[in-house]
Amino acid sequence: MTAQDNWDSYTADHIAVLDHLRIDRCHLYGQCIGGSFIINMLKHHPERVAGAVLAQPIGRVGALAPGWNANFRGWTETLGDRPEVTEQLLNAFYRNLYARALCIAPTASS
Repeated sequence: MTAQDNWDSYTADHIAVLDHLRIDRCHLYGQCIGGSFIINMLKHHPERVAGAVLAQPIGRVGALAPGWNANFRGWTETLGDRPEVTEQLLNAFYRNLYARALCIAPTASS
């Protein structure tokens, strides 16, 4: 994990695995945070996705609230054996994943 990691980093990792395995197209299933992975894959490489299922994807309405959400905070508590994972790194990682919108939903006036 680095302070530069974001959805594009993980999409590139997924593509590298598919290429290594010589898989041209795949079916994707993502639950919770997996939905964000799928959305980014569809955004950058729709030709590689044969089908996708998003189950209970994460999301938010409006600006990102200050501080970490409970799920992220709980995950960070499992990283005690990773001294290289500093609070500064985690803050950057959190912003990279959650500060920008991946998908814009239409509003009632759209």
